[in-house]
Amino acid sequence: ALADVSRLTATVGNAVAYVESYGVDEHFAQFLRTITAFSNPTSRDETTRRGLAVALANSALLAPSARVELVKSLQLEARLDPATITASALDALPDLVAGGVVQDSAVTFARVAAGSWALKERLFAASSSVASFIGELALSTDDVHDIFESQLVPDSVRAAVCENLDSFLPDLGAAQAGKIAKWATERVHAISPTHLVALHRAGATTDDILAALAVGLADIDLDAIRVVTDDLGEPFSELTSIGDRRVKTVPASATSEALLERLRELGTVSTYKRTGVIAQQFEVHMKRVPG
Repeated sequence: ALADVSRLTATVGNAVAYVESYGVDEHFAQFLRTITAFSNPTSRDETTRRGLAVALANSALLAPSARVELVKSLQLEARLDPATITASALDALPDLVAGGVVQDSAVTFARVAAGSWALKERLFAASSSVASFIGELALSTDDVHDIFESQLVPDSVRAAVCENLDSFLPDLGAAQAGKIAKWATERVHAISPTHLVALHRAGATTDDILAALAVGLADIDLDAIRVVTDDLGEPFSELTSIGDRRVKTVPASATSEALLERLRELGTVSTYKRTGVIAQQFEVHMKRVPG
């Protein structure tokens, strides 16, 4: 094989012939490290070039960046199927996706479903399309938690999880639900009232839900607010309807104040003020029933 390599020029035909005889061995890998592209890529048909691309993409003897450049030089009509990437080459999958040589799809993510979070995290960071198919992924509760903890995963992915909560809610626990609500508050990302209810029922605290609700309060009506407050229970469930019992007491916080202010605008709260020994509560005067 060494003698054959010494006579090689960087054409697709020569590369195909060598790989068919010897595979991507150390001698060929050493030769490939001296080039960045193959010449005359279209001199061989798509099927032949694709076979060479698969061999290169799976070669542990080449750095992932080198695999990307060589495969791209083959000018394939479409990206490689993730099923063609062997188990031993999965560590390079994020690089191959980022480089545009392997499909960026839910099927690709399925290949690393049983892998470490470190590998999944790199793939999330490498993908430019995952937000569009996040609901198709079989994410564990640990995966969801790690997505919201990660410094590498972009916010677009976390936002997509929030928009597709129905796909993950059945398995979410209190830690994950709270983490999602806190992220939405910090990033000023509005979560729908029905999803806020689901997060509360999964274990997110009342404070977390009120804070997340405050993000979108200006854009939702009384009925939508009532969906959340009814689930939170008293005293918040008493704030969205006018009645004979005019005075309510609500724990004082910035988030409860935001809710009271919005309800004042919507006509159920008349006035409110801080009260108590250290002003730890709001005394809320409700609108009366007319007549």
